[in-house]
Amino acid sequence: MRVPQYYGVWRGEWFSAQLTREVASLTSYDLQPPSAEWSPSRHTDESGHPRYWFLDVPEDELDRLVKVTVTAKWKGNELGIVQYADGVVHARVAPHPAQQARIDRGGIPEIVKADRIEYHGTFRWEDLEDVQMVEKDLKK
Repeated sequence: MRVPQYYGVWRGEWFSAQLTREVASLTSYDLQPPSAEWSPSRHTDESGHPRYWFLDVPEDELDRLVKVTVTAKWKGNELGIVQYADGVVHARVAPHPAQQARIDRGGIPEIVKADRIEYHGTFRWEDLEDVQMVEKDLKK
């Protein structure tokens, strides 16, 4: 399952992507660059390797530009997963109406009210139900 974010598919390979005007900034987190034209980040890990590699590519050279979203349910609450790692999921939450008052009072510690209308939650991956990944092609 892919992490929710934007991806640029270039030469058949998937990379993290950010689009600025008509240029896609691609990022690879591999130890070695995907090919010679990639540049190393200035940031290094403890062994001195670049933390990532980057390459700017004109949008029209991408095979695909894709927005990946991941949704799930937790005890009847709809989740829009923001990130996950090591079995821990961080998500935006659409509270189930029957549980909203309890969440607002702090009665469900996994979910907190971030502001007047937004809720955030932290969950264990294995407790989620109906996990779905959606790829939306953005390239015309």
